[in-house]
Amino acid sequence: MERDSSLNHCYPKRCGRCDGTGDVTNRFGNKFGEGLCTDCLGVGYQNLSIPRKVECPHCFGVGLINAERCVLCKGTGKILIYRDDSVAEDEFREIFRLSKQEK
Repeated sequence: MERDSSLNHCYPKRCGRCDGTGDVTNRFGNKFGEGLCTDCLGVGYQNLSIPRKVECPHCFGVGLINAERCVLCKGTGKILIYRDDSVAEDEFREIFRLSKQEK
């Protein structure tokens, strides 16, 4: 089924930098640094002026860490992000970086 063209403003556009995958790779397929696309914050869509729920990078969407509720997502497994909120973006990147180091 094809989308109605009059409703195109409602649908978020796929991120041009990561092609909707959320990961940034070079031409050889290797991830850059953390591998997280900085344009879409790993979500894969450009239009993030509306808050989006994404998987919590601290508990990886489970909601629990060592049988205790995750403090970041409060046990829900999802967090809200805003593209235009630079503070939330910096926090998200820092948490993502720390969660990658724990592995």
